[in-house]
Amino acid sequence: MLLQESCRERDLPPGRGKVTPAEIRAAQQGTRPRNPAVPAAQAAQSESPGLQAGEDVNSNREASMESKFDQLTLDRRTFCKTVASAVAVAATGGIPVSSDTAATNAITNPPLPYADNSLEPTISAKTVSFHYGKHTALYYTNTAKMIAGTAYAGMALRDVVVAVAKKSEDAGLFNNSAQAWNHSFYWEQFTAGKGKFEGKAAVAVGSAFGSYDKFKEAMVKEGMGQFGSGWVWLVGNKGTLKIVKTSNAATPITEGLNPLLVVDVWEHAYYLDYQNRRADHIAAVLDKLVDWSVVAKRM
Repeated sequence: MLLQESCRERDLPPGRGKVTPAEIRAAQQGTRPRNPAVPAAQAAQSESPGLQAGEDVNSNREASMESKFDQLTLDRRTFCKTVASAVAVAATGGIPVSSDTAATNAITNPPLPYADNSLEPTISAKTVSFHYGKHTALYYTNTAKMIAGTAYAGMALRDVVVAVAKKSEDAGLFNNSAQAWNHSFYWEQFTAGKGKFEGKAAVAVGSAFGSYDKFKEAMVKEGMGQFGSGWVWLVGNKGTLKIVKTSNAATPITEGLNPLLVVDVWEHAYYLDYQNRRADHIAAVLDKLVDWSVVAKRM
């Protein structure tokens, strides 16, 4: 807390725009710098009652460091960056997170690999504009806000989901981060042209379920069996394929499963186009939109 407070304007003496190295060290050590108007001996006595005036309160090492650091002058922005780095190191158990890493792993809603109207008529442009442009975007925005300044800042989205999955105190972060991840996984599997059931994934599905029609029937059944909001997934599990359903934001990646394909059965995914016909929505997505080459790459 002292580290963060040291960046506030009220901690700087009036009229000063610079921060001294002594103030940096004080912030990193969890203490406040002494008032330059107070003699050093008096400050030492107030902080360490057992010391007498005139005693050397610094070790030779600290004195040497003082002479070196006094040659430096840091502006307020550099000081705050130094403090922020110290906070990040403490929050991550001593593992520093660079600003470059944080930028690389910035959690933002990735752009769709196709135009909003490319999935029509199976999924309308209007549905995409709400589902992707509003719902998915909000999950990303909420996640980014929730992890700012925490040990999760700079982590990849999937890692955040797994890290908070079992923590009741982070339920809000899990719901938003998992929904962000689930939705991007969903959007990335579609093709603007009619998907063709072929290749490595088609062979695996045919082997596991007997045929595409039996696979689709099983997906529809699981999707209809999901009471309320959720997802129906094709997952890999120890060399075999199976279908699972999850409620709300729950996701197979927290259970050691490898998701390969998913259909969103939250009402916002299909109600504008299908109203209460969830089964038709599931079947149409599987028949017309899935890019099976994407599924194969996930195996």
